[in-house]
Amino acid sequence: MSKVTVEENVPDEVKLFKKLKAQIDLDAGTGPLQPLIVEEDVDVDALDALADSAMIHHGKADDYKVSANIAYKEFEKKFDPSWTKIVQAGQVLKSQNPSNVSNIEIWGYDVVHGKAINLALTIDEKLILAKKVWDKDATFAPGLSPLTFWKTENHVIGADELTNIANAKSDYELFNNKTTDSETETELRNTDMEDVRIFIIQAGQSLKHTFSDNPRKMEKYGYELTYHISKPKLRTSTLLPLFQMKIKGLVIGKELENTTGGSIKLVKGNDPLGAGIIILAGQKFTLLAGYSTSWIINLSAEITAKVSYYYHL
Repeated sequence: MSKVTVEENVPDEVKLFKKLKAQIDLDAGTGPLQPLIVEEDVDVDALDALADSAMIHHGKADDYKVSANIAYKEFEKKFDPSWTKIVQAGQVLKSQNPSNVSNIEIWGYDVVHGKAINLALTIDEKLILAKKVWDKDATFAPGLSPLTFWKTENHVIGADELTNIANAKSDYELFNNKTTDSETETELRNTDMEDVRIFIIQAGQSLKHTFSDNPRKMEKYGYELTYHISKPKLRTSTLLPLFQMKIKGLVIGKELENTTGGSIKLVKGNDPLGAGIIILAGQKFTLLAGYSTSWIINLSAEITAKVSYYYHL
């Protein structure tokens, strides 16, 4: 049997949804997805707006990621040579204090057990150490720093190093800021796509059933026969006394079981105040059309309930 899958690749998902919506619009309320749209109270136009918004956030996330990568490369280009000098300077100072390496801690170095210099540092810690070393070096009168001979031999100028470190720090801060911006836009994108993804999967399941005799008919709705719908997942949720929980993507035809505790109420759709049905402890209910989005409510004020059900990610 032909299968359909929806990969979590936002541009591809949105492309599929746009084809799906275009065909739904052409069906004009008479197509095979109309029962699903009515039962689940789906606002396809609202989902379309979310898809558009998701793509905007997706583009911004990519742009910020590119900016972050550029900033980090600039940071490495500036700071790597400076850090090599800090490592070398530490060895010079250590060689001048063989009997008491801890003396070099006044330069900012972390000496372990009075013997070894700890250089396993984070980038932030490296930047702090680098500045401390050259700030300390600047406190000596010209020619009197313990690093003078080494600096002369290697053409190292402390003031230039401080400038370079400050510039590298700015690049690293820019990298962090752009990375955070990219992560924020990604989260906004994923939030926008949540309901879109659920509808794509629900519609795929519905069309797969409708066109079981000729799966190729699904192609005009944007689905490709090389895809497959992800297998339903079994989940057990714990509901504290009087707790209520909304679940999307419940698998129609599968059983929802109140495995333990008191009675629960199952209400289909988006309104938890609907009539619903009561499911006693140990009872099962086979989910019917309209229940893929439902509220589960623990009616007990004292007993914690556990409910098992199948759902699509």
